[in-house]
Amino acid sequence: MSRFKVSKFRNAKEKIPHLESRITGLRVGSLPFSHGNHIKASAALMAFNVESGNNGNLAVLPVGEKGRKAMSLPLLHAHSGMVTDFDFSPFDDFQLATSSQDGLIRIWDIPEDGLTENLSTPLLSLQQQSGPVEVLSYNPSADSVLAATTKNTIKIFDVATGTENLIIEGHSDTIQSLSWKQDGCQLVTSSKDKTIRIVDPRQKTITAETNGHENVKDSRVCWIGDSDYVLTTGATKSRMRQAFCFDVRNLKQKVKSEEFDTSSGILIPLFDPDTNMLFLAGKGDTSIRFYDVTESTPFFKECSKVVCQSQHKGVGLVRKRALDVMGCEVNRVLQLTQEGVVPVSYEVPRKSHRDFQPELFPDTRGSVPGVTTTEWFDCKDGEVQRVSLNPSMSKPVSKKRSEDTAVKEKKEPRVPESSNQKPAKPSKPSFQQSPSQANGTTYSSSNGAPPAAAAAVVKKPILKRFTSKFRHINVVPMHRSLHFTSLKRASISTLSESDGFHVNKKWGAVPMTGPGGNIQIIDMNNPCKLPESVSSVQNGSDVTDFGWDPFDDSRLAVSCMNCKIMVWRIQGETQGDVTPLIEKELIGHNDRIYLLKFHPSARDVLLTASQDLTVKIWNIASGQAEITLDGHTDQIFSAAWSPDGKQVATLCKDGKLRLYEPRVSTSPIQEHAFVSGNKGARILYVLNGSHIIVSGQSMSVRCVTLFKVSDLTKPVDRVELGTSPAFLIPYYDEETNVLFLSGKGDSVASLLEVLPVHPYFAELTGFSSKSTHQAFSFFPKTMCAVKDVEVMRAMRQTMTTIEPITFTVPRVKKEYFQDDLFPETRASWESSLDSSAWFNGQDGNPQRRVSLQPEGMKPLSEVPKVNAPPKKYTSQEILEMKTEDEKKEELVNAMTNVLSLNANPLPQDEMEGVDDDEWDD
Repeated sequence: MSRFKVSKFRNAKEKIPHLESRITGLRVGSLPFSHGNHIKASAALMAFNVESGNNGNLAVLPVGEKGRKAMSLPLLHAHSGMVTDFDFSPFDDFQLATSSQDGLIRIWDIPEDGLTENLSTPLLSLQQQSGPVEVLSYNPSADSVLAATTKNTIKIFDVATGTENLIIEGHSDTIQSLSWKQDGCQLVTSSKDKTIRIVDPRQKTITAETNGHENVKDSRVCWIGDSDYVLTTGATKSRMRQAFCFDVRNLKQKVKSEEFDTSSGILIPLFDPDTNMLFLAGKGDTSIRFYDVTESTPFFKECSKVVCQSQHKGVGLVRKRALDVMGCEVNRVLQLTQEGVVPVSYEVPRKSHRDFQPELFPDTRGSVPGVTTTEWFDCKDGEVQRVSLNPSMSKPVSKKRSEDTAVKEKKEPRVPESSNQKPAKPSKPSFQQSPSQANGTTYSSSNGAPPAAAAAVVKKPILKRFTSKFRHINVVPMHRSLHFTSLKRASISTLSESDGFHVNKKWGAVPMTGPGGNIQIIDMNNPCKLPESVSSVQNGSDVTDFGWDPFDDSRLAVSCMNCKIMVWRIQGETQGDVTPLIEKELIGHNDRIYLLKFHPSARDVLLTASQDLTVKIWNIASGQAEITLDGHTDQIFSAAWSPDGKQVATLCKDGKLRLYEPRVSTSPIQEHAFVSGNKGARILYVLNGSHIIVSGQSMSVRCVTLFKVSDLTKPVDRVELGTSPAFLIPYYDEETNVLFLSGKGDSVASLLEVLPVHPYFAELTGFSSKSTHQAFSFFPKTMCAVKDVEVMRAMRQTMTTIEPITFTVPRVKKEYFQDDLFPETRASWESSLDSSAWFNGQDGNPQRRVSLQPEGMKPLSEVPKVNAPPKKYTSQEILEMKTEDEKKEELVNAMTNVLSLNANPLPQDEMEGVDDDEWDD
């Protein structure tokens, strides 16, 4: 008789809002391919991908938001790589999980009022994965259980503790889609191997599988609520889009198959189990199909098809608790377009909207999980508590409060598993283990009951977020009048081991194209339109690397293809009177030289690396190579001095990191394998020499890896920063711990703050330009405008210009010296000892520290803190503080003032009247 049953929702009509009821003015752009929907919503918030340099940002807005948005909309800086998928917790409307191509899964706690400023610090980062994380999905019934897919593996995480508890293998290719059964017991997946699988995650087994769609590009799966049916969407080899319906009890046989049209965009299924309404919308399409789903023939029947004005970049379904139930809105589909979000409502026609329609809005799943995380992993199941959508009975959506949770736990105290009572439900995930949990220990006693301390409700502290002082750093070009323009014949063919551009307080050096190994010398104190003929040094052979002496602004060292190192003295004070003279010519390598590095504290000490697989340390004063480091078996990509000048770290094409103490031994004291790509990489000491940064590539993905100097066997942390053929060239500011990264030919640059403890890398606001650049070179700290809170300054070289770039931190009280941003800087322009003393084993005194505080400027730390201003009450709050008698008296007085009688007589009272007998006349 089910075929005669008529759905109450089959006549639901779509309602496309007017322009003012949409979200517009956004830059969604053309999003790269991923297996995510690009937009999802909870009952309070919506999140969606937006256009950014590496597509690692999300916009997060209230679910009912509308209107035109500013281009400076606060964003969630979620990842360094593209955000592939994200999902809101079913039991916390403000908890968002994100995944990315960088292999990270992060948990975010969104403020109740949404984002008012950029957010870049997650509540929790789960364990780094070996490859991109493609799909994320929270368990719909268990608290804090998250499923994620990486390549051909499913991993189940306990978000409360941040641990990876289950790994399910058995897929032979990349998993493209995943969907939970509503009771949270099983999963359905689709894979690039054209197979649909039913998975029992807690048993780590695949219980059934069948052939899926023929096209391998993409496919989607959707479990139909709590039923035994699953829906899949995909395409044939000829891109004819299809939808299949399977009965999991007999997966080999399709119960329903339907074909649509030919298109490259995958159909995204969105299913509402309360109304059995199914929506299909394809990426790149303009239409949304609405189906009524039944558990018998015809299983799903098309009810309507709406054509939108713009193409879909993604679609998502709003949770029932956010709908306008008094307007008979039974569902709302969010359409992500190139310029914003369009909420498409589905309303059931009713004559009157005065009363709540209970037949249209059955009780829906609430925010209390059916089982706890521990219970679910112990193979226990439970029903999610349902709540009414009647406005008179439902509560507004708000953030969970820890106090409420504690009260609930006190009402339901935890008991041992041997008891017949149901265990109490735990409080909200804390994201930090107690010591006993971290060690895997449990409490026990002679009677089997936990001790009193264990039975009491223990509040676990939430992991404190790290907030960088430099998170809002502003990186912009300075005024055009300070630019050098008409730069001609700048070379773009320098070796990858060379930075390609160097400046100091006085001069700039730019290699030129053509034979002869010419380097232009530019006066940095005279920004102008450069003349046709610029002074240069002629080396007689192609330049491989060069650099300014940190202790002498007029000395330039140049390495050449002819195995020579030329040391030049630049005489003159201005651009017009430059006279370069050869001071020294160093000969000792048997093959071309890759790179050179001056010692950070000893004068006349120079390091060079050559294709002859040696690293030599020269005494420029004597012109001899005093030390030769061996042990390399392939091309040397990079070398770096430690800040104290005692150690040298090298990175080689053979994939190994080597650490030397050159005055102690010519062989490495540490040597460990580390693959950083075969196109080039850079190595750099950070955090006062306790750590090493390696910037390289892995499968064309740019990555930055952090190592401890004391143990190079395994990395401390790693971040990925997009895909590009050019690796990132790093610059590290030792006072602020800010790491600047940009590649040759890029138009953007990334900034990270390096930390000695978790989270190790804090992402900062980056730099972006319309034009590409060839290189950056940074000035000493003393060149910064401290009064303007400028923490760094650099010169950016493009093909035709040299532009000054300023790095400033927004501050309110600029009249004070920001001593928290400007610690004493090392006098890197002063040497501690000469070359002879250094080669004889001396280290000299540490370089002095110089204060950057301008004269007469008071430090911010010495400014007395002003007490918070008294609270300003609103008129509503003032009214609520008054008693009923005071309210009545105030109301009476106000009415009396308005209706008070005037003591003066009215005009008609002063007029002379008419006697009655006069009327007869």
